Amino acid sequence: MQNRLARQALMRKRTTTLYSFLVYEAALRTNIGGPEVMRAQLFHMLESSQLPHVTLQVLPM
Repeated sequence: MQNRLARQALMRKRTTTLYSFLVYEAALRTNIGGPEVMRAQLFHMLESSQLPHVTLQVLPM
């Protein structure tokens, strides 16, 4: 958990590094942890994708 949080913080600090993420649509539709967990995960992805140095793409099923 600590490493994951450290990576997230690093991504927000390193604005000169470009980050690109490709997520399979099925991963977005698979409900793990209940509605609250899914909502938080999707919100985090949306929030991160708004950063100018981050690209998030969804690969359709």
